[in-house]
Amino acid sequence: RERERERESAKDRAAGGVVSMYNGGLHVQTDDSRAVEGMKLEQMGHSTRPTVLPKPGTCFEWGGGHTMDHQGVLYFLATCGGSKRWQNPADTGIVKVHGSGWLKGRIQEVANSYMHAKSDSWSQDAPGAWFSITLPPTLQIEMTHYSLRHGYGGGAQMRNWELLVSIDGETWTTVRRHVNDTSLSGGYGIHTWTLTPHAHSARSFKIVATGGNSIDGKQLACAGFEVYGRVVAQQCEGVLNPSHWLFSDSVTGRAD
Repeated sequence: RERERERESAKDRAAGGVVSMYNGGLHVQTDDSRAVEGMKLEQMGHSTRPTVLPKPGTCFEWGGGHTMDHQGVLYFLATCGGSKRWQNPADTGIVKVHGSGWLKGRIQEVANSYMHAKSDSWSQDAPGAWFSITLPPTLQIEMTHYSLRHGYGGGAQMRNWELLVSIDGETWTTVRRHVNDTSLSGGYGIHTWTLTPHAHSARSFKIVATGGNSIDGKQLACAGFEVYGRVVAQQCEGVLNPSHWLFSDSVTGRAD
């Protein structure tokens, strides 16, 4: 089935026609392929995998349910535009993850947008815990929604935090503040929040704890993030090589 879909897409691209791309249950039609397909790259320290980037103007629309719906930007990157099996984009190097000290699990799990994943992942018990996710250098998104998944099967859900965005990774803008927000509930609970449409173009996204969690602790527990919106910039369409984005424990805060 997958091979047939790829062959059909290739024929349509050669003919310059409309291509129907499959993205985790959602078929999207564009005036060409919605993705730019790169050649297979030998990625230092990672598996060989095609890199697929969404074209400018591509819209990633939230499906309306509070779940990882496989219709966001990170899922697109993790599946090469819906053409490959999901693989955490922080592990392949397509996105870059930074953060404060991490106590439980791997900090890379914050970039996990797979629907059925359940991972324990939280920061050290220290004020101001944070993590950030950075898209490939060529991508900028006008955000409309974002999702978080709780990083534990029990309590300690986030209650007080901020979402900040940046284009260059140095200058950050707060786009939403959460104060005593009880939206995240239950083990590995997921919630999606609406942002002002087309107001914030960003390449990097940061979550910063600003107060206690549901048990008044300082841990930031998160095992999933997703962003929705419109692609507004993709300056270098084609192949990108994420090999220079390799993780080091001191940078990512990976737990031993």
